[in-house]
Amino acid sequence: MLIWFDALTPKQARIGAILFQEACKRGIGLLLTSREYTYVDETLRPYNVPYIKVSDYGESLRDKLIKYAERILNLVKILPEFDVAVGFPSPDMHRIAFGLGKPIITLTDTVHADKVHRLCLPLSSLVIVPEIIPLEYISRYLVRGEEHRIVRFRGIFEIMWIRRHVPDSSILTKLGLEPEQYVIIRPEESRAHYYEYGDKIDILCTIIDKVLKKGLKVVFFPRYSFQEEYVRRIFDDDRLIIPKKIPLNLLDLYKYARLVITGGLSMATEAALMGTPAVSYFPSKTYIEDVLHSIDAPLIKVSNIVELCSMIDDLLELKKTKPRIDELEDPTDLILNKAQELCSK
Repeated sequence: MLIWFDALTPKQARIGAILFQEACKRGIGLLLTSREYTYVDETLRPYNVPYIKVSDYGESLRDKLIKYAERILNLVKILPEFDVAVGFPSPDMHRIAFGLGKPIITLTDTVHADKVHRLCLPLSSLVIVPEIIPLEYISRYLVRGEEHRIVRFRGIFEIMWIRRHVPDSSILTKLGLEPEQYVIIRPEESRAHYYEYGDKIDILCTIIDKVLKKGLKVVFFPRYSFQEEYVRRIFDDDRLIIPKKIPLNLLDLYKYARLVITGGLSMATEAALMGTPAVSYFPSKTYIEDVLHSIDAPLIKVSNIVELCSMIDDLLELKKTKPRIDELEDPTDLILNKAQELCSK
């Protein structure tokens, strides 16, 4: 039995790496593919799992379409015979698996990703989703009467690696950092297909400036090259660190940070599960924040980056906590069990 898992982002890469390790224990093969995308390689490296990187991504709508077509052709050339495809909504993976008549297990927790859900969920054999997300947000993409294809679990995907992680502080020495004397900042994914709120990098630079003036360092993780270029133009300060091609596990950086700020949610979720105060300024509700609040994870959700800018002094005074992560279900076994069931039919 061979599972194909296509990882397009760092979060998906972690899921793929955990599934690879656990599938091996069952005697199941898992082929992990990825693409050229920020911090995917760095995320996979600590897990020491094999993967194949195929093509990259586009930023404009036309470029996205071209890259999609190119990547499908490149994937078909290298893919061996596989039994089931598993992954977050990936138009590339879903189109190939559907075209080859293979079952597809789609994992998702992003209710705002409407366009990619329209493309992928109707092709899915099963959709695995946290139960906190209302059923109607998923069922509307399926044929009426096929709600039984939705499988829900009492937790979130991030539990898969947070529970397995053993913190290592050696990365602090490599980057010249001290515990709780730095803030991690990652901007919004402004050129993603679902993001309709515009670039906020100018306001984010105001926040970086406030943090630096507090005597703290900033570890900045850009999503796009223009964000890095913009920040470098504004700041000529060795206390602003942008890690490049350095072997690191971001979970270790979250563990020892004073605060984590992100325009998305995955990084904030991971940090909050580890007890580090984290702020997300993603404008839409994601429901995942409700899970985190229920176990006392220190996630702060703000409605916009302007509000965040006015709160930064108070946020830097927040204390670490110990969330009750054992109350959440790890979906690893569920995913592998469902893959095996589909292959046995």
